[in-house]
Amino acid sequence: SDIRSTLAGNVQAGLAGMDAGNTRALKEVEDYLKVQHQRHLDTAMGDIQRRYQQKPYGWREVDIANVVAQLVVEQRAQVLFCGQTVQANDSRMVSLLRKDADKAQVRLRVRMSDRLLRATGELMRGLFDLKTVPSNEDKLVAELKERLEGLREVCVAMARDYYTGIKPAYPYPGEDECEKMRSEVVDVLKDQSDSEAFLTTFTKHEDRLFDAKEDFDKVVEFFESNQRTAFDHAKDFLSRTEGIEYASDDIPNAVENVAKVREILKDPKPYGRIKDLQPLMAPVEEDIKKHLGIRRNEFLCRIENDLQDLRKQAESQDGFVKQAKDAIADANTRYESFKNRAHGVQSLNELNALAANWENWIVAATNKIYDAVDEARMRMDNERRTTEVTSTGEVVKKISNKGAASSAPVPASKPQRKIKTVRRADLAKPSRLLSAEDVERYVDDLRSRLMQELAANDEIRIN
Repeated sequence: SDIRSTLAGNVQAGLAGMDAGNTRALKEVEDYLKVQHQRHLDTAMGDIQRRYQQKPYGWREVDIANVVAQLVVEQRAQVLFCGQTVQANDSRMVSLLRKDADKAQVRLRVRMSDRLLRATGELMRGLFDLKTVPSNEDKLVAELKERLEGLREVCVAMARDYYTGIKPAYPYPGEDECEKMRSEVVDVLKDQSDSEAFLTTFTKHEDRLFDAKEDFDKVVEFFESNQRTAFDHAKDFLSRTEGIEYASDDIPNAVENVAKVREILKDPKPYGRIKDLQPLMAPVEEDIKKHLGIRRNEFLCRIENDLQDLRKQAESQDGFVKQAKDAIADANTRYESFKNRAHGVQSLNELNALAANWENWIVAATNKIYDAVDEARMRMDNERRTTEVTSTGEVVKKISNKGAASSAPVPASKPQRKIKTVRRADLAKPSRLLSAEDVERYVDDLRSRLMQELAANDEIRIN
């Protein structure tokens, strides 16, 4: 407990004009370390224990350990384990001074130059924006390590949170600056096992550290301020305005503004231009909102008309109306779903995709009507209805399959009918009609196209 107290810095100071406790013992061990240092000899803690336990000293093992501990705290000696300096507050220190003494080396502590310490303090204040730094050599080294480790962890966390995984179309800026800062810090920390070499490396990296930190601070500001929020908003804006060129006539300056926003997001250092994003996006978003409202209403009218046409198509199937209606029993549910989704779309692209899905569904629903009617007609055609009167006078209707009653060989199955679906837009080409003759020519051309399609197929379906 006394040794731990000493290592914690609780050393009793002597009165004025008088020696403090262990003064002579401290000087004796320090002088021995000086001689060893001058001879360039390594000194194990075990050697010190054996030397001072023997005559003429006869010190106790625990007292010798405490003396060396005091020299370490006063920065007059240092303990090393596996070539690495062990700090006074290290949990291994007591063991290395006593039972593991032969595993530790004790070396005279050569004070660093005031010039190096001063340069280190000035660089720390500038780099980490500190008002004061420790004057104690060990505390200065310890705080520098802590500051650099903290900076390295920030870089690692930032890389993990913002720059890992598949790169998006518009990645966050600053990845290179983040990696550069981390690399510079790691280069300095490589020498942390030797305090003097550590501080020397730190001061030699002054220009590189300041350059990296200046760029890195802009990246940190980007994520900690509203710049990141503006950047994310702009990414969402570009997603919603993708393909805006087709609506450029309805939205003035849209293409130009979108291109400028895209340019800013692609800039590797956009920090000074982030403020320009909102003025570029705001007028376009306002126009899109208005245009989207118009297009949404058009779509809602269209799907309502399409639904009515679909129902009329089902009701027009003479003799098979029930089968046709059953085929599109989910039509109303589908209509309500598309209507609700139309009210929720946030971009023209979403609305276009929804319109395409609706068109596909309408085509599929129409084909369901045709297929259901064809199937019912074929089934009816294969059935033969007869009426018989039994001996009791009861009228019995019998239904038999034409092929079942016959003993004749079963004819080969008919080849599947060739059906082709044709888009109305491909048939009715844009035209300008000014006279009855123009109408006749247009209708003749349409008839010709339909006949060509029918000649190559058993059935054509127009959607």
